[in-house]
Order: sequence, then C-alpha cells, then structure tokens
Amino acid sequence: LSVVLLGVSYGIPDMASATTGKLINCAGAASGFFGNLRAPAALIAGAAMGQLWAPFGDPRVNSTVDDRRLQQRLRIVFTSLMAFTVAVQFSVIFTTTAMTVQLMGSEFDPMATDVIAFLSREFEYPYVATRFEFLAGILTFISGIAVKSWSTFSALPALSRATTFLLLATAGKMMAFDSIMHFDGIAALTKNFIRVQLSSIQFSSPMSLLSTGCAAAAAWHYGLALCDHSEDPDPHGPGMTE
Repeated sequence: LSVVLLGVSYGIPDMASATTGKLINCAGAASGFFGNLRAPAALIAGAAMGQLWAPFGDPRVNSTVDDRRLQQRLRIVFTSLMAFTVAVQFSVIFTTTAMTVQLMGSEFDPMATDVIAFLSREFEYPYVATRFEFLAGILTFISGIAVKSWSTFSALPALSRATTFLLLATAGKMMAFDSIMHFDGIAALTKNFIRVQLSSIQFSSPMSLLSTGCAAAAAWHYGLALCDHSEDPDPHGPGMTE
C-alpha cells in the first residue's frame, strides 16, 4: 500500500512520449492523477479526524506525576499530528477536486511530452502542493498512531515497542522509497513546496493573509502547549476526577 500511495504521490512519467519527444494531450491523465489522490486523502482524513477525540493512554497504568506529565506531552504531540493530518488531507481533497474542474476548461495548453512536464508548466502550485501534503499527511498519521501505541500499550512494554517500531519502520520505508526509485527525494519536494507556497501568498488578498496567520498561530500555540508544565489529565481518560 505504501508503495502504491507514494507512486501516486510522486507521479510516474510517461517514458514513451518523453523519450520520443512527441507532444500528447495530457489533460485527461492529469485529471486522473488528481482523482487518484482524492480518494485515499479522504480516507486518511476521516480516520485522523476520529482519532482527535479518541481516548488516549493506558487506563490500567497508575501514573506518577512524571508519568502524567509525559502522557500530557505525548497527547499534545499526538493531537497536533492528527490535526495536521486532517488539515493537509482536506487541503488535498479541495485542491484535487478544484483541479479536476479546472482541467475541463480550455485556458491552458494541454500539449506536452509527458504529464509531469505539463503539470509543472501549467499548474505547478497544485501539482507540488498536493504531492507534498499527501505524503506529509501519511507520515504524520503513521507517526501519530505510533505515539498513541507507545502510550496506550505502556502496561505491556514489549507490545508497545513492537507496535511503535513497526509503524515507524513503515514511515521510514516511505521516506526511503524515493531514494530506491531515484526520485528527487523528500528534501527536494519539501523545498519546492516551500517555494510555491511562499509564492502563492497574495498580500492583497485578506483570506490569503488570514490563512497564513492562522497557520502561524496554530504552530505557536502547539509550541506553547508543549512548554506548559502544568498538569492536565486527559479529559477522555479514566483517571479524570470530578
């Protein structure tokens, strides 16, 4: 599954047309690319959204003060990972849906040697943004489940570590996939995403500025939550007192 999803995320070039230099109509294949991202993004977003309000921690563990503080930080990390997953996957759903409509129009040149060249030329921002956000959402979702596994099964240390390491191994396999297949790599994809994201900020657009400000505020307050040393028992956990 990880290989299939990453193949969709990175995009597979049309080698036949690329080697011959023949121009082809890429609109249909580009629409298929965005459509292939939308379905798994929706599944991941739905699963992550449910985890935001799910109980956290192992109810069988009688925690000390230090354990409760650790659980609090793990819960903050878990929540931030799940919230990020929901946010970026919903962004993928919206962008890919909008692009399938956009590709039905005629305000672009559909001819190119391959689909990647076409998307890079005509729709660079949605092409780069959806690939990055889709991959980032998968990685944060798996990482969040790994954090929850470490906490939930803490009464069974061997099971806790085995589940966590298995999930982290899956995330590592995804990040190594680009090197195996000789893609540009996650670092290059991240760099391109930052470039197109910064270039997409429109200072004349109130909604663009509001979106950027809200994202910065979210990162700031997640940092404040991690630095907060006060005890805050999990409101969903069995240890909550009346």
